[in-house]
Amino acid sequence: MRQVIVEWDDAVHPAPEWVSLSDVPNHPLRMVSLGWLVRWDSERLLLAQSSGIGEADPTLGGVLTIPAGCVVSVSNVVRGKPVRGSASKISSKASARAAESDG
Repeated sequence: MRQVIVEWDDAVHPAPEWVSLSDVPNHPLRMVSLGWLVRWDSERLLLAQSSGIGEADPTLGGVLTIPAGCVVSVSNVVRGKPVRGSASKISSKASARAAESDG
């Protein structure tokens, strides 16, 4: 399996109450999902949010089924250098960067 970013169109129900025909939105909601490509055929694309590591038959979690006709694009995720350190140190650095960009 490979990690991918999938751009896809989802059905929407944007008007919670009765509306006139001229006010009905006529476009889908554009979505972006990141995950492990499980399968992609002429009918559907299956994308897993999580995957077990080092298993011949990996355990998958959060599998999303997207109808093939709704798929706009699929891009491979380019993996960079792994981040090293404890989760708290990484979180602190990310928080510091976010604070810098806000100010």
